[in-house]
Amino acid sequence: MKQILTITILILVLISSYGYAQMGHGMMRDTGQGHMMQQSGVTAKGHMMEHALMMDNMMGVAQDMAVMMRQMSVIMGNMTDAESKTTRDRKRNMSNIMRDLSSEMNRLSWMMDKGTVTEDEMRSMRNRMNEMQKQMMEIK
Repeated sequence: MKQILTITILILVLISSYGYAQMGHGMMRDTGQGHMMQQSGVTAKGHMMEHALMMDNMMGVAQDMAVMMRQMSVIMGNMTDAESKTTRDRKRNMSNIMRDLSSEMNRLSWMMDKGTVTEDEMRSMRNRMNEMQKQMMEIK
């Protein structure tokens, strides 16, 4: 249920973000290569193409998050209900990862709402996602 709600929220954010891009505001900023879309003379088509690239990157991150949520759900379901210290520790660790993932989902929603994201921000988010996946695999 939580996954459905999260995906629904992401879809709504994407829809509103698309309208924002049509107004010429949603764009990815590549600060390293001087590839700013805010320069004069950029067409609406250019804004839309840049926005599509940004949304594609964000959707990839959102899909990674959904996969991780499914994996965590399976791991949590496979844990026994026995009150052993190991089980409690595993559940606590998984809960911490889920909290971190939720924080990243909020951050992604904020970026989508803002309508702009740098490549460094996307790279940083992907790196944090990879780190969370490593932590998750250690819990199994």
